[in-house]
Amino acid sequence: MAHYIIQLVGFQFLFLIIYDVFLKNETFFSCNRIYLLSTALLSMMLPFIKVHSFKALISDEYVIALPEVVLGQGLAEVQGANAFEFTLFNATWSYLHGVFLLGVFVATIIFLIKIAKIFILINRNPNKRKAPVVFVKLGNSNVAYSFFNFIFLGTLLNPEDEAAVIRHELVHVKQWHSLDLLFFELLRIVFWFSPMVYMYQKRVMTLHEFLADSGAVRNHDKSKYYQNLLSQIFETKNISFINPFFKQSLIKKRIVMLQKSKSKQVNLLKFTLLIPVVLGMLFYTSCQEEPDAKVEVHSNQDSKSAVEMSETQELFLKEKEKFKNATDVPFSLVDQVPVFPGCEDAPIEEQRDCISKTISMFVNNNFNTEVANSLNLKGRQRVNVMFKLNTDGQVVEVASRASHPKLEAEAIRVIEALPVFKPGMNKGKPVNVLYSLPIIFKPQS
Repeated sequence: MAHYIIQLVGFQFLFLIIYDVFLKNETFFSCNRIYLLSTALLSMMLPFIKVHSFKALISDEYVIALPEVVLGQGLAEVQGANAFEFTLFNATWSYLHGVFLLGVFVATIIFLIKIAKIFILINRNPNKRKAPVVFVKLGNSNVAYSFFNFIFLGTLLNPEDEAAVIRHELVHVKQWHSLDLLFFELLRIVFWFSPMVYMYQKRVMTLHEFLADSGAVRNHDKSKYYQNLLSQIFETKNISFINPFFKQSLIKKRIVMLQKSKSKQVNLLKFTLLIPVVLGMLFYTSCQEEPDAKVEVHSNQDSKSAVEMSETQELFLKEKEKFKNATDVPFSLVDQVPVFPGCEDAPIEEQRDCISKTISMFVNNNFNTEVANSLNLKGRQRVNVMFKLNTDGQVVEVASRASHPKLEAEAIRVIEALPVFKPGMNKGKPVNVLYSLPIIFKPQS
């Protein structure tokens, strides 16, 4: 869940940056409306979309993930530590889940209060139906705003301004602007913690005013319309999903936008920026593992967290330039996997398991866990290692990631000490094969 929220907020932030920098000042109001609505939806959907062909471009395709090696005889202790970590995670998650639900509850109450205020105004004030709208007259007020097909007009509103106001509000009604705002209001309930949702709603409200102004001045005198906007200081109801005509903070922006010339059609190409951005997001989501997901492995542990897997991916990305070579091929294309000394006589279908078991035994026999003791490291330790078996079957280009540089150095020493393999083959030619290996142990207290 936390991973989803981070992606959601991040994607919405990027979409809004593009809007503010490239699109906000263009007069393509309808296109901008579609952009804001569609990217708000996309940001919610993209974290769930996985394009396997993208994921195949990185480590899952080129790196063979060996099973975890659990060192020593303290496996029960390691599993006990895992159980404690899992319990702690569950307790933390339960607390956060409770906070989330409390926020949803409060946001829902606020939303219902806003809806109630609208219906109270409709029921307590005289209204007149004139298809397709219902005019609601508000006594002793000079407000002007709309909500779906209801147009609220203050009785103190200048009669000379009223015609322009009604033209403006009719655009809101006909284009269903209240539906947009209601959509973001519902997002504010679910994602009450995300500032991006509030920013989206604010931009959509501003855009609605530009759209309504554009429609209201069509075939009418613009200068008189400006005077209507500037003639006096008007009240504004503080309700986030109504379309207020007189909103002081927007008047200057609306006049500036009304005076602008129509944007050139070539500027529509700016919307194509969305293509590489969405593709980049898809690449990111397709290559990410869910932090709370579990992945099956053939080892003494049944699963490992995707947080740990992401560390392996991060290590691969850090070292990929070093690993990149013309003789590297995806392991799925390797006709003959590298063979560990002693596994040559095993059937081909069993050689992969033989390699895993013999490497695990080798690491168990050679890894010096006293390094962790000498550093006073406590708790479960994990070392992620990546290495390449080159066309001569030799271990080369070893990289590691651990909680301390000395653990990383020890892991590199052990892996570099592996004997020479029979190299992997593809179409009769030796090729490089990349491996990742997690090493797990708990220092003796």
